[in-house]
Amino acid sequence: DYIIKPVDAAVLVDKVGRILRSTPPVFLDKEHVMSKLKIGEDTYKEMLDVLSQRGTSAVQEMNGFIKSGDYEKLLCVVVGLKGGAMSLGAERLSNILKRMEDVVKGQKGDEIQDMICAVQREVNIIKSFLQ
Repeated sequence: DYIIKPVDAAVLVDKVGRILRSTPPVFLDKEHVMSKLKIGEDTYKEMLDVLSQRGTSAVQEMNGFIKSGDYEKLLCVVVGLKGGAMSLGAERLSNILKRMEDVVKGQKGDEIQDMICAVQREVNIIKSFLQ
């Protein structure tokens, strides 16, 4: 999308609103996730903390596997992290990892690096949610 100068405030608000509506939430409803997993809020937060720590180490592993060209191990890391993200309702992270899985299977190195940056961004958002 683009906006032509001079910027009309109504057009700007409309464009921003459209973008925000098209962006999935960071998390699914946490009450639903906690009910599905039969856990309390403290346990949920502990599990999110583990996911964020695992995400940080996974990003480092991913970068190493790209450098070594080991797409099989890279795929294992992506799939493992995706499972944890899906289980805890980390919607945007799991969506990125689903797309990344397809990109890794195609061994498209440039795209993979961009996706790793997106994974790191989402992990950082999860960390900020926990603070």
